[in-house]
Amino acid sequence: MTQWMAPPTERLKKWRSFRQSIDKENLEESLQELVDWFKTAPLSSRVIDVYDNELWPGPWDLLYAGDMDENAIALAMAYSLQLADVDCEVMLVQDNKISFLGLVVLVDKTYVLGYTYGQVDKKSALVNCNVLERYGSKDLL
Repeated sequence: MTQWMAPPTERLKKWRSFRQSIDKENLEESLQELVDWFKTAPLSSRVIDVYDNELWPGPWDLLYAGDMDENAIALAMAYSLQLADVDCEVMLVQDNKISFLGLVVLVDKTYVLGYTYGQVDKKSALVNCNVLERYGSKDLL
């Protein structure tokens, strides 16, 4: 049974355990594990409004509810990293070439999560993107 099928309180326990396993010394490997953990979430239609961060749920509310779209997953990955003291920021980006508009996570100014679903990209993947907004840890937690 995946964490997404578990009752909400059990899902929060599994998330806590997962966050504690994030290894900053093997960051790229830990990021792939993070992406893999969240890509098993059942996807819903629009869960969060990317334009209004004041309405975004906090980390525990987001994971407790378990309702995820691609933007909520990016936000949840950022929360996971921030709570594990990994430097990251959430960015709202737009790429007109591939008609992408959404939240991505820039980690350690090097890696990007949430741009290519289920994959860790390098920052260079955002070469065609316009950054519309940036949110650091003080904006989210």
